[in-house]
Amino acid sequence: MMHLNEKRRVVRNAVALLGKAGSEIVAFNLSHSRPVIEINFPTVRLSQKAVAIVERVGGAESRTIYVARFNSCVIRWTDGLPEAQTEQCKALVSHLNEYSTTTNSVWPKNF
Repeated sequence: MMHLNEKRRVVRNAVALLGKAGSEIVAFNLSHSRPVIEINFPTVRLSQKAVAIVERVGGAESRTIYVARFNSCVIRWTDGLPEAQTEQCKALVSHLNEYSTTTNSVWPKNF
């Protein structure tokens, strides 16, 4: 079992590496035997070695949580966006024209 100072060091290193890889850190918890970090946007490497856990409430499937070990920590994330955020994203892009050249993110080859 790690001491609190060791857990802090491990979490700080893992958060720095995940941040460099493009993951968004949501929360972390040091009270378990292994620190738990909750993220959004996992890396491809984490996704490949993840284990899926299905939460069920009253026999009905509630949500899927993925966990993976990384840098002596447990990394958790859920699949997809929560319902409220999904509706917000749809509302933001509803007025955009999908064929407009201003919304294309691909540069021409001659640049």
